[in-house]
Amino acid sequence: MVPECHFFYKPWEFEKGLEYYSLQWFSGVDEESAIGEKSTSYLFGGESVAKRIAQIIPKVKLIFVLRNPIERTWSSYRFAVYQGLEQLSFREALLREETRTASASGEMATIQPNSYVRRSLYSGQLRSYYKHFPRDQILVIKAETLDMDRSKLFQTIFQFLGVCADFAPGPAERFSTPDVVSPQEQARIRARLGDRATLFLSALRGGSDGMHLVRSHSEETLLKELRENIRPNSTRMNEEERAYLRDIFEQNSLELKHLIPFDTCDWT
Repeated sequence: MVPECHFFYKPWEFEKGLEYYSLQWFSGVDEESAIGEKSTSYLFGGESVAKRIAQIIPKVKLIFVLRNPIERTWSSYRFAVYQGLEQLSFREALLREETRTASASGEMATIQPNSYVRRSLYSGQLRSYYKHFPRDQILVIKAETLDMDRSKLFQTIFQFLGVCADFAPGPAERFSTPDVVSPQEQARIRARLGDRATLFLSALRGGSDGMHLVRSHSEETLLKELRENIRPNSTRMNEEERAYLRDIFEQNSLELKHLIPFDTCDWT
């Protein structure tokens, strides 16, 4: 999986400066007609991130891929559970989201792994970017169209970027978040693995057994426990929770209609 740099979102990354950003992520650039990176946090960052980007690279072209906010919220929750960062039930996590976000400290106050609904409130986030960039520098894509007419979609993207439209990209890698048997056990294992937990979890999510990462007998034991706590399923949310989220996103979806070039009736 290609890493996300989150340079403009994480203050401790942004403070390292533009030279660091260029060397860290674009050192292999030769004579490409267009280069870029992806960081899903940029849209969520809203005003502060949009302003940072505009100040440094005002002519940049931005592509935002928006997914059904209900499905995105559920997916975000499942990913947090998988990462060992969430132990509450989905409904309880939604009810306590604002309180937990407000009380977060340190890096977690920035990363906000438990902000599920807030990350899906697209209208305010997009307005922040329209405030700092002209609309012809922003392309908004509906995520659900990625599995439809890919060739037509890529033609739109290439035209937007001003690059050769003859390129035919291969099939995209697909990564789904597996189910976790016990969120509490997942959190315990993550705490034991420390900073290396993300490496093991990413490897397992990508289909590897993770053994190439093992450095000690204790890590091998924890990896085994991690594999035993994961199931290759993808549970769907129940209809009660879906209805709850539908009500939450109804107003935001109405506001979004004036900001995007596609219909979202199927989202709600």
